[in-house]
This record gives sequence, C-alpha cells and structure tokens, in this order.
Amino acid sequence: MQGNPFRHSQKGGKNKDWFSYAKNTAKVGYEASSVLGKMTSFISMISGIIFGSVFIFIGWLVLSFRHGNSAQKLRGTVVNSECIKSRNSSQSNSNKSCENQVQYTYQGKDYKTFIHTSKRKTPDQTMKIIIPDPVNRPQDAVKDNDTLKFYIGWGLIILGIIIIFGTILLWYIVQKNKMASAAYGIGSAFSLAT
Repeated sequence: MQGNPFRHSQKGGKNKDWFSYAKNTAKVGYEASSVLGKMTSFISMISGIIFGSVFIFIGWLVLSFRHGNSAQKLRGTVVNSECIKSRNSSQSNSNKSCENQVQYTYQGKDYKTFIHTSKRKTPDQTMKIIIPDPVNRPQDAVKDNDTLKFYIGWGLIILGIIIIFGTILLWYIVQKNKMASAAYGIGSAFSLAT
C-alpha cells in the first residue's frame, strides 16, 4: 500500500493500515539498529585491540625498565638506621621517615650512602640497591623498587589482555545475536546523539 498509511481502506479499515505501518517501521528500525550495532561493535573491537596492545606494551616497558644500560644491582648492608615521626597538623595520623646508612662494595671499593624508607631497618640487614651510573658516580646508590615495577607492569599487561578479550567477546556476542546487536546499535545511536 502506498501513500498515507492512515488513510481509510476498503478491506480492513483505519486500524489495519496503522498497525501494518507501525509493524513495518519497527521492523526497519530493528534491522537498522542491528546493522549499526554490528558496525560499532567492530569499531569497538578494533579500538579495544589497539588500546589493549598499548597497555601490554607499556607494561612490558615498565617490567624491562632499567636505570640505564650500565646500571648495577647490588645488595647493601644497613650500618645505621634513624627514624623520625612527624605528625601532620591537619591529619590525625603520623608519618615515619627513616634514614638508613647502607654500605656496599662495588669493584672492590667500599661505599656508604643514605637511603630513605618508611620502616626502620636493623643493622646488618641487607637491602636491594641499584647504582644508576656506576662508571661516573658509583657512590650514588638508590633503593631498588623491583616489587613496585613488578605490580605496575603486570597490572598493565593483565588490564590490556582483559580489554582485548572483552572487546572481542562483545563483538562475537553482537555478531551472533541479533537482539544484542540491535540493543548495542540503539545504545550507540543514543551515545552518538548526545
């Protein structure tokens, strides 16, 4: 039937024309939102793979970070440890700052340095240290924070993997289920409209 769908027809009356028009409009809208959902889920999957790969790459960089190519990791021995408690006037908690004198040997020569921690170290306790520039400044050792690098690096890698698999799973569900693709398409259309 062409023309005005609200026009009175001879066979079914006004209501039949109105309901067939509404049914056809809903069917076209459902198909269009399904196609839009499939397209936007594909775009989401591609961008998710790119962002997830970036997270994995940054995590790998954090795990492989060294303080330069010539940095040396050593173990130093705590000689002395002094701690000071400081109370912040705006907060009720107190902070503890400890200055540890650490002795280490590099290329047969003994060095001493001060390393700050939040906990008191006992004398003769060993501590992981790193010398960022052993050729020019072997006396400037710092505490090695491998644990922090480990958690940040692996956290970023795991987050990247979750992003990649999550967007691939979303794409797969939207491709296989027409109702899901229509719902995703409607959501995409509303997000584009706002």
